[in-house]
Amino acid sequence: MQKMRRSLKKKSFFYLLLESTGYRDLKNAFDKFLHRPIWWVADKKSPAGILPLTRIKRARVMEDYLSLADYKKSIVKAIKQADRSKLPVFFEASLNNTHGIAVPVAREGKCLGFFGVCALKSKPTSAISDILSGYVDLIIKEINKEHELTRLYELVRPRAIALSTVHTIHRLISSTLDLKELFPRIARLSLQVLKAERVRICMIDQKTKKLGCVTSVDYRKSSDIFKLSTRLTPRENRVVRTGRSIYKNNFISVPLVDEEVCGVITVIDKVGIDNFTIFDREILATLAEQAIIAIRNAQLYKEQEDLTAGTIKSLGYLLDAKFPRLYTHTGLFEDLMLELGREINLTKKELKILQYSALMPDLGKLVMPTEMLQKKKELSGKERKILKTHTVRGIEALKYLDVLKPVIPIILHHHEKYDGTGYPDKLKSDNIPLGARIMAIVDAFEAMVCYRPYRESMPFRMVVSEIRRQSGKQFDPDIVKVLVLLAKDGRLEQLMRKHSEELKKPL
Repeated sequence: MQKMRRSLKKKSFFYLLLESTGYRDLKNAFDKFLHRPIWWVADKKSPAGILPLTRIKRARVMEDYLSLADYKKSIVKAIKQADRSKLPVFFEASLNNTHGIAVPVAREGKCLGFFGVCALKSKPTSAISDILSGYVDLIIKEINKEHELTRLYELVRPRAIALSTVHTIHRLISSTLDLKELFPRIARLSLQVLKAERVRICMIDQKTKKLGCVTSVDYRKSSDIFKLSTRLTPRENRVVRTGRSIYKNNFISVPLVDEEVCGVITVIDKVGIDNFTIFDREILATLAEQAIIAIRNAQLYKEQEDLTAGTIKSLGYLLDAKFPRLYTHTGLFEDLMLELGREINLTKKELKILQYSALMPDLGKLVMPTEMLQKKKELSGKERKILKTHTVRGIEALKYLDVLKPVIPIILHHHEKYDGTGYPDKLKSDNIPLGARIMAIVDAFEAMVCYRPYRESMPFRMVVSEIRRQSGKQFDPDIVKVLVLLAKDGRLEQLMRKHSEELKKPL
């Protein structure tokens, strides 16, 4: 019976009638009027499968010992007559001389099924059948209205979701350009919008031209797992090969298309007992169209970053080629700057700018005399003036690269002092860019722990003490406190061990 009811729920308008409030009210009213008869229903598609409806309990009499099966022969005969006449049919059960009614349920002239009563002690009047039929017609009209509203809702809903999806994807585009973050966000959004349990995003590798999974989620195992799944399905390969989506009851796979197919997004297992619909496929297709824009933007951004990083590395190589291990910075310089930046909660964008600046603070030394930089004695006053120009001269090499413009203030002012006695502009305290204040401390720290031609390196604890002594004078007190914290918890010593070979006296 449960199986039949689930079937009715999915396929039959007849089920909507039986579950409607109006029908329940009708049944309850006639239960009392007809002394609680046996109610029954039969779907047009299987009239022999007659189902009982629950009665209100009452004192048992002889008729109660008879089941619906005992009346089945009489009911089936009445159903056939009602089907031909499209009118209510009275019948009598010879078994115990009781009476019943079989009422056809029609919609737009088409019979959908039958319902009725049996085990009535007296023959019902035609007025009762008219009331039953009329009441059922009113219920059907109300259900038709609800059905039309539902159809309208189902028509409008996917469009509204699609518009919302476009808006959400636009937010994704503006919120991150990191592919490692973007793919999991698109995966999570797909599950939320389509109410699914599994999703997988696969992309074609530009080098190998092979399809591979970049992120997958399975909510059946955890509420928030992002992992790579190496097992690709034949359906996903077919979508990429043909450029056409695949839609099944519990499976939707659509291509990700830029100028050509570059990947596929697949959702599996609708939450609950429902299956995916054609509207779900439309929504996923809309999501895929917007997602590929976000993915492409992130890829272009990564290409730009790689190009920038390559340019910076090339400039660094020129420095190393001209001054191998002399007055050029070690890996400690970059790592310590980023560690300080993370500790004071800089954003990812600010950390990236800090990283770029850490790779090129000494660009100006390319245009300075080599003999002056390699001099083992104290610099003369004239030579010191020349050395102080190296930051300004370094900026000349950067101003032609737009992406490196945020780096310029950091490099230009990293020789300023917190008390305003530095160069080139004698900036003071917070007027000095934050990145420059960080670089000033790291530059001084590295200079003291590294070997120089004119002196040996200093123990790092002595260096930390010297920097603390200059807090508020040469250095920003807040950043000095962070450096001291790194020294106390062992992170500073750990960084020095990591770069110990670079800090030693060159051979």
